[in-house]
Amino acid sequence: MKKFEQYVAVPNRKVSASTLELEELVKEASNCPDVRDVTLRKSNVTLVATPDAVDDLRKKLGGKVIIDPDQPVHPLN
Repeated sequence: MKKFEQYVAVPNRKVSASTLELEELVKEASNCPDVRDVTLRKSNVTLVATPDAVDDLRKKLGGKVIIDPDQPVHPLN
């Protein structure tokens, strides 16, 4: 059984990313089978996904979006 965890993504200000990158993340995550839930908020995106799916999303977006585990991290079954 796959382990789903909650993550929060924000634009990477060091590379002058904007909220458009968050919208791109939502599109990419919506197409990923290992992402259970995606919620776009005003300044961040909340994801419920497997760690592998999050690694893939980080690679696809090339550092434009910072994705970190939401605190506190509770595995979701």
